[in-house]
Amino acid sequence: MNPALNSYKKTMVETSSPLENVILLHERCLQHLNHLQKSIQENNVMEKVAALQKAMDIISGLDGELDYSQGEIANNLHTLYECMIAQLTQANIKNDIVPVELTKKIIFELKDTWRQIQKKMQNSEKN
Repeated sequence: MNPALNSYKKTMVETSSPLENVILLHERCLQHLNHLQKSIQENNVMEKVAALQKAMDIISGLDGELDYSQGEIANNLHTLYECMIAQLTQANIKNDIVPVELTKKIIFELKDTWRQIQKKMQNSEKN
């Protein structure tokens, strides 16, 4: 990979807020899920395995960072993350894009929710 691009990505993560990083991780996960879906459709096993692992790593990372002191929301997110991992496992075993599509929908909705929270926070900071 390009060293300048790596440096840029590192700087972006280091200077972003935790909420911005969560949104970026969801966006990156969607990219890997799109790649996974394409790889399944093209029967490209090597690409499928790489995209699957990257998407699952992001989901597992998000799950691992949950703050359970926040109560029910963290437990609900944990359940969602577990379901997504199970869906992606089924996609891999059955070479099926339907579980990938379901996972993409959940990740997209979560990303949208985090963006709405970000906007509310920005608006409250302005007032």
